[in-house]
Amino acid sequence: MAVGGIAVLVLAGCGGGDDGDGGDDGSESTTLSAQDEAAIKDVSLKLEEAGKAQDGKGICALLQPALIDEAFGSRARCARQAGRAISRPGL
Repeated sequence: MAVGGIAVLVLAGCGGGDDGDGGDDGSESTTLSAQDEAAIKDVSLKLEEAGKAQDGKGICALLQPALIDEAFGSRARCARQAGRAISRPGL
């Protein structure tokens, strides 16, 4: 569960641009380029490897600094909490 939450933060940091069609209906159409898809796949694989290795620092290295500041306050706290979360799955 915790790794899933971290994955959401990582993916939220990917892209970040407004790819919407600018319509007023609130819907947004997103088309990823092959380069974007490759980058997301790369980050996902790195996240999976860091999770398997129980590497909190490795997980936090994949997050955008602004997300780390907002969610954890510091990179060190992110690494500690991520490390704890992945060492106790299901909590």
